[in-house]
Amino acid sequence: MEKTKLSGDKSTYTKGSLYMEKDDYNYESCELALNDKLMVVGRQSMKKNVDVSIPTEDNMLSRLHFVIRKYQDEDNRYRFSIAPRPNTNGTIVNGKKLQDDQEIFLSDGNIIQAGNTVLIFKGQE
Repeated sequence: MEKTKLSGDKSTYTKGSLYMEKDDYNYESCELALNDKLMVVGRQSMKKNVDVSIPTEDNMLSRLHFVIRKYQDEDNRYRFSIAPRPNTNGTIVNGKKLQDDQEIFLSDGNIIQAGNTVLIFKGQE
């Protein structure tokens, strides 16, 4: 299946992170930096290689749940995209479930739900 064309906001940022608040599944609130060009995001695990490890007991959050890509422009600013990994329990951005072949750009304040875990994308100007 072919990748769909990237859609979403055209905002660029100097840095990006995912923010998670403390809740029934998460021990504490935390902010996770998005530093690499390609990052697999998922539940913290000793068995799987996860680039951005989410400290949670949410079993609906897969160990390899979604991918964040960081695109750099000529002004050394970044755009961040999100794409679900196949066979996960769903990745929802602002209330809309992403399809397996879908990749969209993120905007500051986007709400990402992966399993029962809610993350907020923070893009810093």
